[in-house]
Amino acid sequence: MSHPLRVQILLCLLSLALPATAADPEWFDFQPAPDPLQESALDLRRLNERCAGESGRIIARGEEFVHATTGQPVRLWAVNGPSTTLTGDSLRQCARRLAKYGVNLSRLHGAPFDRNGKLDAAKVPRMQETVAALKAEGIHTLFSIYFPLWMTPSADHPWLKGYDGKQHPFVALMFNPEFQEQYRGWWKALLLTPDAQGRRLVDEPALFALEIQNEDSFFFWTFNPDQIPEAQRQLLESQFGVWLKQKYGSLENALSQWKGSTSKGDDPASGRVGFRPLWNMA
Repeated sequence: MSHPLRVQILLCLLSLALPATAADPEWFDFQPAPDPLQESALDLRRLNERCAGESGRIIARGEEFVHATTGQPVRLWAVNGPSTTLTGDSLRQCARRLAKYGVNLSRLHGAPFDRNGKLDAAKVPRMQETVAALKAEGIHTLFSIYFPLWMTPSADHPWLKGYDGKQHPFVALMFNPEFQEQYRGWWKALLLTPDAQGRRLVDEPALFALEIQNEDSFFFWTFNPDQIPEAQRQLLESQFGVWLKQKYGSLENALSQWKGSTSKGDDPASGRVGFRPLWNMA
């Protein structure tokens, strides 16, 4: 983050925390007027395409990102946002202001589902509207639609068994096939649902990339077998057992490779082999 932006944010926070009063004459409310977005030498909108995707999708070619149609290399100046609460004129003004700052890629980080993972179809048009507003200002879009902290599966959950309405399904997407099917359904709804003009995001050249998941993996601190419900741990450890049988011929042969080292989740008789928190290796 640049120093001027740090100062701007700091002043904004101070103005919220310490409003001006007669007793504090050296303080003032920091309430700048809306940016009129008039022509300016500092306006970097000209660096973007007239509309994102007019030169083709952004693709990887060798070690560069390039526009697919023209082959022109592109560098990306990206932000998170805009806010999912923005719509209409406020959304369009936000997109224009981002373009003024030279932004040409926006990461839309938000869930199209509720706390139980049920698709909220009403969110899809909002996401389509945001992509269109950004596109009009030459800004490409990256979607990030899954973060485990957005879900707290209920105790009677049909495809994430064992949770209690308070836990997050860390790592479950990596091994639970029912969850994976629901996850693919979120993407299909987002990418294949036509908008009011019949256009689908899957066909949108302004769509740059899809982020598979945010801050979760077997090698991240979120993977701890002690914090995974038994029903989910059984599923994972059984899958590991099947893989080990295929690799070594039997679980006994596999376990012998570790020269007596065991995990408390090991249960060869049931076809299960346990894990340790792999994050600890680092």
